[in-house]
Amino acid sequence: MDERYCSGISELDTQHEQIEEAVASLLDAMESKASADLLQSALVRLDELLRFHFAVEDSVMEILSYPFVLEHRFAHREILQHIGDLKDVLRQRGAIDDSSGSVHKLAFDIARHDRVFAGFVKTHGESLRH
Repeated sequence: MDERYCSGISELDTQHEQIEEAVASLLDAMESKASADLLQSALVRLDELLRFHFAVEDSVMEILSYPFVLEHRFAHREILQHIGDLKDVLRQRGAIDDSSGSVHKLAFDIARHDRVFAGFVKTHGESLRH
């Protein structure tokens, strides 16, 4: 994982790695035109990882009085909505692809917000790393 996204909190960093792997698996499944079942599995896995991660991250943001907590929470809601939209498309069409670049954008959005938060945690989160 890119060091810019490392917070120094091992649980969060492990979750970030798992999310990266889940996004890569989803993209691989989309590019290989995998079955609807495999795509559904990849989307469910990513959704579950994100929901758990966002709950943990939200708690850490509260503990550290993260000044951009509202913006970060809004981004979390948008990301989860996007996953929901992909699930809907898969149910309706039986397939999804990334021709619009939406999953790559999703990955970029996750990374962008996590990079800012990781920088804050590195500066203000010493008490959480012990």
